[in-house]
Amino acid sequence: MKQILLIIFLAAGLVYSQQIGEFAPEKEPVQFPPNAAGADLIFSEGGFGLGGFYRRTLNKEITVFSDISFSETKDEKEVEYYDYYTGQSIVYGKKNRIFILPLYAGVQYRLFSDDLTDNLRPYINCAAGPTMVITTPYDKEFFSSFGKA
Repeated sequence: MKQILLIIFLAAGLVYSQQIGEFAPEKEPVQFPPNAAGADLIFSEGGFGLGGFYRRTLNKEITVFSDISFSETKDEKEVEYYDYYTGQSIVYGKKNRIFILPLYAGVQYRLFSDDLTDNLRPYINCAAGPTMVITTPYDKEFFSSFGKA
């Protein structure tokens, strides 16, 4: 008897709950600004880096952009050892610190802009540009070594 009353109570509650309230209004589409600029913090195998970008939307599908970053890189022969007795890391055979500064400009083409919502935006990117390389002597202190770059 208790089970029958429980089923009737739940069924009545479900039927009644479908009649309460109205549908939520549709959300207006988000309008993104045509220009965007920002900064990047880079974590890579070589260490930390900084960067910046600028993007300009030309129309619904095409965006042009430019990026620049500055980070350290490693030579393929570098192996870092940690001395547990002194607490220092040692890199055998390292002669220079190597920094890279890629600067590139490109175009993004948005795929399926009419079919997919703004939450899902697949792009095709095409970019090109130079990469500048700076080397500083490893045996000098970090900031003063840039004078010998």
